[in-house]
Order: sequence, then structure tokens, then C-alpha cells
Amino acid sequence: MNLVAYDIILSTNQIKTWLDKSHKRLCSVEIPFYKYYYLAKRYDVIHNDYDYFLILTNTKFDDPVPRCVYSPRPGLIRIDLKDIWVKSGLERTKEPNVRLELYDNQEDGVVYVIRF
Repeated sequence: MNLVAYDIILSTNQIKTWLDKSHKRLCSVEIPFYKYYYLAKRYDVIHNDYDYFLILTNTKFDDPVPRCVYSPRPGLIRIDLKDIWVKSGLERTKEPNVRLELYDNQEDGVVYVIRF
């Protein structure tokens, strides 16, 4: 048995959050499961653009459209981004990887900044 060949295998970074462009969804294995999600945006004066936030909580707020997190299997969640797909420029992105930065962590939910 040739064990030298095992040294050639390179370690790759596993993609943990990505865009499903055909269904306009955000898929992730790094976000903890919460029952509801909300999307928010805030204007950034420095970059003259909007920052988009993903708010995950178990509390249902007064929102005209109920947004529930879909989990097809344990550890994977899917979040519908059709509301912000065109406004945020996601239709033009070529890279499916998405970076989430933890913005706030409370006992009843978390807030992430979505970086495209």
C-alpha cells in the first residue's frame, strides 16, 4: 500500500452558507435553528449602500407576512430571500458563497449582517 499519496490531499474550506439562485434562497449549516426570521436593511452612509440584516428569533412579531425558517434536515436551514433579491443586487452575483457576520446575540434571538 502506498501511503505517500495521502500527503497530496489538500484541505478545503467547507462552504457553510450559500445562495440557491434557482429558488432565491439562502442555505446554511452554520446558523442555529430558530422558528422565525425577518429581513431588515439599514443605509450605510460611508459606502452609500444598504446593509442587509437577518434576524432569527423564536418570537413572532407583527409582520404582515409570516416568515418561518424551513429545515429540510437537521443542521440545514433555508431562508427565502425573494423580498430583497432584486433590490440587494443578488441577481447579479456570480459567487454563490455568502458571509454572515454576527451583529447581535440575545437570549431570544440573533442578528447577522449578510455580506454578498
